[in-house]
Order: sequence, then C-alpha cells, then structure tokens
Amino acid sequence: MYDDLVLSDVHMNKAAQDSNDIQFTRFKFSTKRNETWDIQTKATYVEENIIYDEDGDLVIKNKKKNDDCDVIGIYHRMSTSLDLVGLQLWRGSLLMCDYAIHNAEMFRDKNILELGAGVGLTGILLGQYAASILCTDFNDGVIEMCKKNMQNNRRFFNSNSSFSCQKLDWFKWHKEELQALCPNGTDIIIACDCIYSDSLTDALFKTIYCLLKHCSSMGKMEAYLPLEKRLNFTLDDLEVTCHEYDYFRKCLDALAAKNLNVEIVEIDCLPQYFEYDRVKQLELWRIKCI
Repeated sequence: MYDDLVLSDVHMNKAAQDSNDIQFTRFKFSTKRNETWDIQTKATYVEENIIYDEDGDLVIKNKKKNDDCDVIGIYHRMSTSLDLVGLQLWRGSLLMCDYAIHNAEMFRDKNILELGAGVGLTGILLGQYAASILCTDFNDGVIEMCKKNMQNNRRFFNSNSSFSCQKLDWFKWHKEELQALCPNGTDIIIACDCIYSDSLTDALFKTIYCLLKHCSSMGKMEAYLPLEKRLNFTLDDLEVTCHEYDYFRKCLDALAAKNLNVEIVEIDCLPQYFEYDRVKQLELWRIKCI
C-alpha cells in the first residue's frame, strides 16, 4: 500500500549516498527579528574590517562569528514511503518556524501541543519561548527520531520549560486521553503539513475540534495549520488539481459552521528566517474558539 517513495522538496538539493540512511542536516536561521536575512549570500562567519599595516600589507585577522544566526541540527530521512513521511522535513514546518520567530511573544510561556510533529524541528524552535512542548505522532520510529532531535537540541529549551514526545493515534483517542496528554491544559495546537489523505484530514480535524472544546487551559486555545498546496495533473480530471487541499478547505468550512473562527494568516510580508524556497503554494491557517 505504501511502496512508492516520497521526497520532500526541502531535501532536493541535499546529496546522499543512500536515501534509506539517516541523514543529518544543519538548519541555519536568523535570530535577528524584523529583518529578512539573505541566507543564500550571508555567510555564517563574516570578516572583520580590512586592515593594512604601514607597509601596505594586509593584516590577517581571525574570523568573527556572526551572532545573528543559529543552527538546529536535525536527524531525518531523505525519502520514505507515505506512511513514514514524518521522518522527513517539510516546508510547512519551516513556515511555522518563521512565524514563531517573528511572533515570539504569542508563544511565550504557552503550553503547546504539536500534532504530527515528525522529526521535531518546530517544537525545538518553539522550546525557547514556551512553558511546555508536547510533540505527538503515531509511528514509533518517528517518535524516537523526534526524541533524539529534541535531546540533541535541548539547549534551545529554556530552563523552566518542559518538553516530551508521546504517541497519539488520531483514529483511536477518547476525550479523557486527550485531556490527560496536557494536564495543565493547552494554549496552542500546531499541525504542520499533515494534509495528504482525506481520512487522515478527517481524523486530524476531529482531534483538533475535541482539543479546542475540551482541553483549553484558559478557554482561549488556538490552532495553527501551515501546509503546502500540492498540485498534480490527474488523468481523471485532465487538469492540474489538488483534491487533498480541496477536502481540507471543506473541513475548515465545517469547523467554521461549529462556531469556531477560521482564518488564513497573511504571510506575504512575513520575513523569512530559515533557508528554504517559500513557494506561493504555502499557506498558514488559524482556528480559534469564539
């Protein structure tokens, strides 16, 4: 059922000898808020001002580290079958990281629950702001990779925050299980690039709806869903379509009909802090209790 391999565009330019091997990638990002960083041209290290001695010879000085950037190291796979796409890194996660850096105060001291956390990049980035981070996924191998990445990047978590990874099956939960995941309540839900089958989308939205209605810490919980609208030419339609995205929009409309506020977040003017191709098909949606 899941024999075909899937490759994230994030990894397209990364060379690997064997796509089945575990890869390690250093995701560089700017820490200087409110300023778009040209990551393609700005080096990790910058030279001091050029200085010459009295004879006109160049004075060689040590390179100075650029304090306006940092790096999150992530273990991941290059390509996987569809059921293991959580072992890859997707552009929706990088968009969410950009949004979090630019709106850090919105996430500060919040209890954050990530659904479909994958290899954990977004949770790690948010760890420097949040009171607690709980990353969840269904596959045991994905959870172990997420734990490994969180441990290796624990310097990003502030001393007063807690972080953990747990298994969560969107198809088999009950309300008490969701409440037990976050005994102190949840302020923010994140689900990055989790839209690739209608049945999974159904299960995701049912989970989010239950969390919004029954697991809020202060009655003001909100959910963020960054995703990439993936277009494909189909022989059935003889045109470029995206059925999964169309179904996602129907699910959003259904939530809005249940007295929830659903809105698309403007990202055209959002500075880009991470290095990736922010294609026009990327979107960020927010869902709030009214």
